[in-house]
Amino acid sequence: MADSSTVTIIFYILSGVSLIYFFSKNDEYLAVILLFFYSSCLSRYDKIMAGTTKYVYVAYARNIFSMTDDIAFQALNYLLTGTAVFCGSYILLSLSTKPRAVKRDNDDLLRVFLQKNQTIILGSFILIFVLTIVLLGAVLASASEGTSLAYGNSYAYYFGFALSGMILLMFLAARNLTKGKDVMMKWLFYTLIVLAGIYTYDINNRFRFLSWIVGVAIIFTKTYKPTKKFILFGLGGYAVVLFFSFVGVLRMGKLSLSSDPEKIIEAAQERLQSGEDQNMLDGMMMIMQVYPNYLPYATGMEHIEILLRPIPRSWWPGKPLGSYINKLGLNDNMEGSTVGISPSLYGSFYAEGGLIGIILFSFLYAFLILKLFQFSASYGSEVQYIIKGMIISSTIPLLRGGDLPGIVAFICMAFWPVFIFIYYYNGFLKKMDRLSRTSENQADISNNLLKLQQSLKPESLKA
Repeated sequence: MADSSTVTIIFYILSGVSLIYFFSKNDEYLAVILLFFYSSCLSRYDKIMAGTTKYVYVAYARNIFSMTDDIAFQALNYLLTGTAVFCGSYILLSLSTKPRAVKRDNDDLLRVFLQKNQTIILGSFILIFVLTIVLLGAVLASASEGTSLAYGNSYAYYFGFALSGMILLMFLAARNLTKGKDVMMKWLFYTLIVLAGIYTYDINNRFRFLSWIVGVAIIFTKTYKPTKKFILFGLGGYAVVLFFSFVGVLRMGKLSLSSDPEKIIEAAQERLQSGEDQNMLDGMMMIMQVYPNYLPYATGMEHIEILLRPIPRSWWPGKPLGSYINKLGLNDNMEGSTVGISPSLYGSFYAEGGLIGIILFSFLYAFLILKLFQFSASYGSEVQYIIKGMIISSTIPLLRGGDLPGIVAFICMAFWPVFIFIYYYNGFLKKMDRLSRTSENQADISNNLLKLQQSLKPESLKA
């Protein structure tokens, strides 16, 4: 294993390579990966070693964790290994593949499709907004009677995540409305976007807010040069980390939104400096002591559970419990509450098969995400930036980890309206392509008939 100074050197090397890749390819994705490693792993380790903060402690029903510097050091090396394999695989795979030569569409085709379906988008947005409010009220009423989310209410509770996807579609539609002709409709769209955006802010569901704000930012910066992007995304990355600390302060209950703003900001900065919300190193230490000491390696079940999670427990009472916290009954002393320390995405990889699981799944995820980016780049319109925004915003909760099936469920619940939009838009593009080919064939036939007529001699025409 590399010592702490070597880990830091490797991190700086990876950062330098990712910067070169960013400025040459205008691809900021690896910067997100490395920012996460620094803020949640390397910085956390340095602060603990310096004595400015302490390891996380949770009063579980069973105290099976030993939070020592040696285990922290080993966890840091595992996290570095996952980060290095992911970044290296992403770069090598991207350099070895060629982009799609012909784009699926252009801005004109997208504008035609959006203007044709703007009423449907607006109506769907209003319907989902109203249903979100109604269903959330029903869930809260049910929860007050002691009904668990696991018994079917989770769909109603997480239905509101779809607002994030609808905000992206509303924003896309508003940008493509004609400034002069549709000015009132444009203002209506933007007003509803602001109202829904404010509504999505929730200290207990941070992803619902981040999922659309990141997507909108990606669209706004689509024409920016790498230098300008680097500055803005650097500030944005700090803002996201500060946002998590800010929400953490509010969750503690000592301060609220009505408190003095200066006190809230000061408390958030103190929490950020302590690294309390960037404790994935601690979570990694814990999961390393669970597998294989208390539970066998999952060998793929962490990912198979993604398919099982949507099945309500009311339909399948014997459905296997998720997360090692529940499997080991560590929360049994918390009267229905659950407390878990996120081990990061690499922690989920470790649960699959230890160090081999980290290496294997880091490569597979790099391959999958690169393919998604290449799919987004196959569009010549702003659809590519909507997809890109979804990928980057989804990466934030994925990296933080903790409950892989639950996080995938969040992502799908947030973006299913966009998935449906892309499905119908692709159908529209296929229809336009068929019409174009038919027109070209008809034009070719007409041209060939004209040439044939011109080649005939006057005598044969008379005959």
